[in-house]
Amino acid sequence: VQTAKPIDSMLDCDRVFITKQDQLGNREQIQRLIKEGFAGVFSFEPFAAEVQELSTEELKKALKESMQLLFL
Repeated sequence: VQTAKPIDSMLDCDRVFITKQDQLGNREQIQRLIKEGFAGVFSFEPFAAEVQELSTEELKKALKESMQLLFL
């Protein structure tokens, strides 16, 4: 999530791909889960209209960048 809203007022429509500007600490949460032995799957749920309007190539790029940020 990247918005100026306080966390308690964020909505699904604020969800974008995870970037360095993520306000929810997703990278840290995922790294902690992996460190503690989690071996399940993670899902991306970018519901923001701006994500839904991206071209296929833009989606591929954004997803790749998010995954690199989270797992590398």
